Amino acid sequence: MVSAHPRVAVSQISSWSWTVAEDLAFYAELGIDAVGVALRKLKDPADEAALAAAELRAVDVIGVGADRVAEEWPSPVAWGRRWWC
Repeated sequence: MVSAHPRVAVSQISSWSWTVAEDLAFYAELGIDAVGVALRKLKDPADEAALAAAELRAVDVIGVGADRVAEEWPSPVAWGRRWWC
């Protein structure tokens, strides 16, 4: 079995097209025990229950955002470049 470094966490955003069951199988196969939970992927109570039963460390919860992704991102100049410094 492969083991992930204890300080490494995987975001569920990185497997957006996968189901929660597919995420959990992947985490188990690679020995991943720390995840960033994407609340939008928890579509029904069974998903939430399966995630809880896996006893993973949820290092953060990814669930704050707009209903859709912006079609065009503002330029770094428009954001004052402070985000890239």
